[in-house]
Amino acid sequence: YAIAFGGLFTIVTDLGLSSANIKFITQEGDRSKNLSAFLFLKVILSMIFIGLTIGSLLIWVLVLHRGFENPIEFWTIIAILPYYAIYTLISVPNSYFQANLDSKHIAIPRMIESFVRNGIFIFIGLVYYFNLEGNIGVGISVILALVYGLSYSIYIGLSFNYGKTW
Repeated sequence: YAIAFGGLFTIVTDLGLSSANIKFITQEGDRSKNLSAFLFLKVILSMIFIGLTIGSLLIWVLVLHRGFENPIEFWTIIAILPYYAIYTLISVPNSYFQANLDSKHIAIPRMIESFVRNGIFIFIGLVYYFNLEGNIGVGISVILALVYGLSYSIYIGLSFNYGKTW
């Protein structure tokens, strides 16, 4: 539910800028200036996304006095926001690598991020399988949402690290 709710507002996170950036990178010109402007726009769009999502949640809860079926859904939506914010920024190095046909620089960070995220998910699954979770209960959905944000932080860090050449 949290991923679907957050996904409603992701329309503002790209607006076709990634495709335009690939076009600008492949043309003659100052690549660093293009990438800096693209990163700046993506940060602004990411902040607009976060503002829209939190604003709609607050309007739903505080103004309309509506709730969720389970109160943990509110906190799960808040916890998934870093995932979407970082997902927005990942298109900066990826568009550069796509424009230069440098597939290994796209694949390596994505593989490492997947191993980390899925390793954490397997660990959490084993904790629940062996009944070691204690009092976590439904709070596990918040933890799972935070794992997405953590793994994408690793992904963007590796992507920018591999992109030192640009």
